[in-house]
Amino acid sequence: MRRVCLIALSALMPAVASAAEPAAAPAAAAAAPPTLCGRPADMFQLVLDMQKPAVVSLWRDSKIFVSRDASDGSIWGFAIRKTTAFPAAFCRRVVKDASGEKTETGQMCSANEKVCASFVAQVQDRFAKLDAKPAAEAGK
Repeated sequence: MRRVCLIALSALMPAVASAAEPAAAPAAAAAAPPTLCGRPADMFQLVLDMQKPAVVSLWRDSKIFVSRDASDGSIWGFAIRKTTAFPAAFCRRVVKDASGEKTETGQMCSANEKVCASFVAQVQDRFAKLDAKPAAEAGK
């Protein structure tokens, strides 16, 4: 039985080039995995990242919730389950480089273009309202 399993698995494994075969040319540049505000663009991983102590919930309603990660200053908006945009995320963070500071934003949304645009507009509106509040009131 064990031998059968190994044979079946070996059939699924890619063939290994032998010494007699020419090696494939290396890729010109390894493609970097997609990121969202410096994090892997994977919804499951993003939600897990929001479970650390440095993340503070700023606001929530029946469609989105907004959190800030104090470790890097990023602010995140997520669509809540059972909304048309779910799963969706939008982020904003300040990045410092040689030319100074710039604001980086990113979004991940698998719904149609109209729904995603509406989600982003709602999150940006909430970010603007939170930015206008004094820091002490932001959690209310």
